[in-house]
Amino acid sequence: MMSKIKFKASYFDPNDKKLTPADIKLRRLFGVLMKLVENTGKNQEDCILLAGAMISVAKLLYFDNFNNEEASQLWETSLADFNELIKPTIH
Repeated sequence: MMSKIKFKASYFDPNDKKLTPADIKLRRLFGVLMKLVENTGKNQEDCILLAGAMISVAKLLYFDNFNNEEASQLWETSLADFNELIKPTIH
């Protein structure tokens, strides 16, 4: 199932001088997860459930590896970053 969200190529340019090695790795992993959704989601409900599972795993990892304050701040920042990434490209 193809995503309705279209990403600008500039978001994933590994030659962008402002990107850190962690940024590049994160963006590559994001692409891997998007491919997983596209290749395994048979319909929109499957894709949404898979996304929910991914979010739950991320939240568990944050709270297992950081104190509650750090995990909460990282969680809020991650959601804000994701929102800024997709906001101008949702069609």
